[in-house]
Amino acid sequence: MIGEYLEQIWAAIRKTTHRAEELGVVGSAEHLLGLDEHAIELAYAVILVDFAMIDNEFDLKEKVFIEQKLEMVFNIPGGTSRELVERAKEILGQDLHPESFATYLRQHLSLEKRNSLLENIDKLINVDRFDHPLEEDLKTRYQKLLLGKP
Repeated sequence: MIGEYLEQIWAAIRKTTHRAEELGVVGSAEHLLGLDEHAIELAYAVILVDFAMIDNEFDLKEKVFIEQKLEMVFNIPGGTSRELVERAKEILGQDLHPESFATYLRQHLSLEKRNSLLENIDKLINVDRFDHPLEEDLKTRYQKLLLGKP
């Protein structure tokens, strides 16, 4: 009985650890068990949607690009990625500070995944083929927040 219970606990820990590795989450086992993976996915979405909306246009190409990146990075289904994008738009519409989401990712996401996000920002900038004058400033600000560089 106790052996069976311990095996269930170890299976849950292995599953959590595997999912954390997929997400690129950093931290101790206690940290991982208390972490909401959907908050990480949402924070990632908020940053990408913030970039897409910088020109006050959020076209279908940008939306599809973001949804596909979320699906690839986090191994989630299309319905979940669409919900994340919609929720990110709501958050940005409420004038919440998207910078806090970058800080959250710096604390919980691996350097590799944060660099991947910055690469996806570059790709997103090219999706609409329109160079907005504020894109470079916003990208620099996010680089500092995500990488912790002054």
